[in-house]
Amino acid sequence: MRVRDIPIPDGATDVSYMKRRGDIRFQVTSDFNTAGDFYAKKLAEQKWTKSGRDNLQRDFWVQKFAKDKLSLEVRVDSRGEGSEVRLTPKGLMWDEDDQPTPKDLPLPKDATQLKYDDFFESIEFKSPSNVKTIAEFLTKELGERKWTKAATEYDLATFVRMNCRPSTIGVRTLFRSCAMPLARFPMLSIRCDRKNCASSSCRY
Repeated sequence: MRVRDIPIPDGATDVSYMKRRGDIRFQVTSDFNTAGDFYAKKLAEQKWTKSGRDNLQRDFWVQKFAKDKLSLEVRVDSRGEGSEVRLTPKGLMWDEDDQPTPKDLPLPKDATQLKYDDFFESIEFKSPSNVKTIAEFLTKELGERKWTKAATEYDLATFVRMNCRPSTIGVRTLFRSCAMPLARFPMLSIRCDRKNCASSSCRY
């Protein structure tokens, strides 16, 4: 089951999904009892069961649910004329869990000095191949992995730019010259100088 499958009330605002924080947060205009009742009913319909005693106080309500090996804590706090909801799931799949990682990406056979950077989630390598050859290789390999190419720009001497989208997650793919700084957004980038020395970096 995915985190995205957890029901969210109609009219919820400021909805925030954050795996690093481990929760979903949003605001609703209803009072905290109404919001808590929504989850008690909806989750029961989805075969979730209460896994502990409710903590119901004057201005907040905490409920704990379980389903198979999954768990979900629902906390609703009174905020002004409405409520703030925090959902803390355990064992469910986040969108990030389904994203391709650097080690899922294809590499040319002539790639050397390969470096994986787990902190930046990137790959860097050198290749004697020119920009066009590497771009054609990645276009073919990514296509076989169900990525869709949205657009391509070529400057065969130093620059190739390509936008690709995996089947479920949007990712920008960028091939660019060594003289140009890397953009600070999710991308797969290859930088080439005029001696056909290529360096590739993939960031998510």
